[in-house]
Amino acid sequence: MNIAFYIALGVSLGLLLIIAIIVFIVKRKKEDKNPLSSRAEDLLVMINQRILSLNSRIQKLDTEVTALLIAKENEDLTVLDISISFDDIPEKINTNKEEINTFIADIKDLRDYKEEIETVLAMKGEKDWVKLEELLDFVKEKFQYRYI
Repeated sequence: MNIAFYIALGVSLGLLLIIAIIVFIVKRKKEDKNPLSSRAEDLLVMINQRILSLNSRIQKLDTEVTALLIAKENEDLTVLDISISFDDIPEKINTNKEEINTFIADIKDLRDYKEEIETVLAMKGEKDWVKLEELLDFVKEKFQYRYI
């Protein structure tokens, strides 16, 4: 009886160990992600990159406007990196300001799209995958035609 008890105890502990390992492996296994979710995360990265590139363009244009204003005020064209006449300075300043305003509007649009996508992704429970897919297609279309 002693031997039978030890055998039963060894077998049951061995089975318990195997079951614990299997449960641990199954829990560590990642859940499969919805392809739309990973696509949305990739699009969020693209939106962030586009916002950063638009910000750098705004900074360059702002630097150029500042240099143009200094050149106009001092009546010295040596401050400028570009060759331009005094008569063209106000026109160049206005075109740069218009571009800056356009870029700012684009950044606002991109931030709105980003917030919408993040809102849909952050929903608890059942997500509206149809709405997310439509939103992703819309943003992709905007990227193709507007933010080149």
